[in-house]
Amino acid sequence: MGTHQELLVEENSFVPPTYDAEFHDAQNEAAWIHRMPYRMLGNTGLPLSLLSYGGSALANYYSDNASRKESIEAIQLALRSGVNYIETGPWYGPSEEIIGEALKDVPRKTFYISTKAGRYYTPGWEGRFDFTAQKVLNSVEASLEKLGLKYVDIIQVHDVEFCLDQEILLKETLPALESVVKAGKAKYIGITSYCLESMKNLIEKSPVKIDNILSYSRYNFHDISLESYVPYFESKNVGVINASPVAMGLYTTRGPPAWHAASETVKKLAKQVSDLTLAKGLSIEHAALGFGLRPRNTKIASTLVSMPTIGILQENLEIVSTPYTVEDELFYNSIFKIFKDGLQNEPGHWEGKELLDYKKWMGV
Repeated sequence: MGTHQELLVEENSFVPPTYDAEFHDAQNEAAWIHRMPYRMLGNTGLPLSLLSYGGSALANYYSDNASRKESIEAIQLALRSGVNYIETGPWYGPSEEIIGEALKDVPRKTFYISTKAGRYYTPGWEGRFDFTAQKVLNSVEASLEKLGLKYVDIIQVHDVEFCLDQEILLKETLPALESVVKAGKAKYIGITSYCLESMKNLIEKSPVKIDNILSYSRYNFHDISLESYVPYFESKNVGVINASPVAMGLYTTRGPPAWHAASETVKKLAKQVSDLTLAKGLSIEHAALGFGLRPRNTKIASTLVSMPTIGILQENLEIVSTPYTVEDELFYNSIFKIFKDGLQNEPGHWEGKELLDYKKWMGV
């Protein structure tokens, strides 16, 4: 544990190239940026804040019901506080437009940003996934326009497992994104998926350099599968971004949303964990963020969190800037035991459930 704490201290002393004295020190948030840990994203040369801003909540998938004004203020405060990576995409409804509005008066050098292509905001399955080259190219142009930017730092293929013909990814999607990079509209190419094996398989076959992966809900109390894949991604010089430390709303005091794909067993165990944390004077959100925001493997460069309000942002800033202790590890181990004992031979993840629904709709 001492080694991890030393790494956090070393990261805190690093001043990223996104630092701008006039922008960051103009407000009282200056103290936060000098406490923010940063980690390098693979071989990209991009040092990302350990806490990053995820745009999914701007689509109100989690019933946060934050106003547009609140969300814009939270984004701007996050950037002034040292958060230097923002993630968004067409699937998140108005996310790109809201983020674009928030960025209007923010110096471009102060942040890195990614958007996605392949998965789109639709009321049903119709038109939700389209990985063809022309659709991807059109999507990138639309995203840049909504964001008000000339380029993004990372362009990602969104949820690659939903492309039912991998040849489309290999021959259309990835080459199209390579052309986007060559045109100066993006710097790096990434892929995202809930399925870690899908990303590994695509990296093995890709004719295009994949610079990073984004994994979500695979570094949580019920499932830490991401840890076992990090050495592989590192061997391929692929940076790793983690997302959803509260597992898409599973680890919340109010409980998971109705659409959540976790098994009833996992939901029941999460409720037990919530009761345990409350008995210790903590919320389940705080415990989950405490683990997910400070990954033990330092090759996990950053963790994305949806922070639609200033209150949620400030809680995350406090957690990510607090060193990981031996007491934390012991507490998290007691939570791991609840899931280990309760799951037995049942998997903690819900891999394939949404994909199966999509395949049924497609008739395959």
